[in-house]
Amino acid sequence: FIVHPSARPVENAHLKAMIESMRQKSLLKYYPIIVDRDYVVYDGQRRLLAARELGLPVHYIMASNISMLMVAQAGSRSKGWAYADYLKHFCVMNKEPYLYLADYIKKFPYIGLTRAIIVLWGQGTYDDNQSSYRAGDFSVRNPGMGVKFAKCIGGLEKNEFRKNGVFQRSFLMQMHNEKFDPDYMIDAINQRPEMMRPFADMESCFKCMENTYNYGKKNRLSFRKLTADEMFNRWG
Repeated sequence: FIVHPSARPVENAHLKAMIESMRQKSLLKYYPIIVDRDYVVYDGQRRLLAARELGLPVHYIMASNISMLMVAQAGSRSKGWAYADYLKHFCVMNKEPYLYLADYIKKFPYIGLTRAIIVLWGQGTYDDNQSSYRAGDFSVRNPGMGVKFAKCIGGLEKNEFRKNGVFQRSFLMQMHNEKFDPDYMIDAINQRPEMMRPFADMESCFKCMENTYNYGKKNRLSFRKLTADEMFNRWG
């Protein structure tokens, strides 16, 4: 048996738990692994490893016309694949946009994967992006904004909150405001980091950013949540 190269890695804690469970009573014949005609394992690698550890017979079903994406979509109704699992899968399949995405988050590790997907895609709603991403239809439509966003966030290297998901989403949204100067915002935060007090949601983050950005200014810029129609027009 050969495990498919894009299969999710097996966590040691989960494997040990399964081994102990199977040591008490094995139900492998009721839950066979799924392989193709070349005995490549598409589902059940943890059961396979546990069976090998215990010296138990391996029960399997040989399926034709199967893919890891089919397994992932079936799994989405239970534990499911995470975004990182889909990324690994489509990179193994040599899908260029996913390879670009993987390189992007490797180059800018302080940018979360979900934010990277949104900023590089540059259009659509979160739900649309989520379903298309999982179906293998992700595309890089806004690389310029992706690089600009990453460099801005990277300019806050002395501020740990730059990795905060709420802050990154708030900053990214304001980048779609034509009156917003992202470089000025970064400089303002670096000069007065104490004004970026802890925030729990986007509204409170907007307030911190607004006060910091407008410090000493007569003409204040208002920070707010933008509508879908207002977004994705500036950096296309």
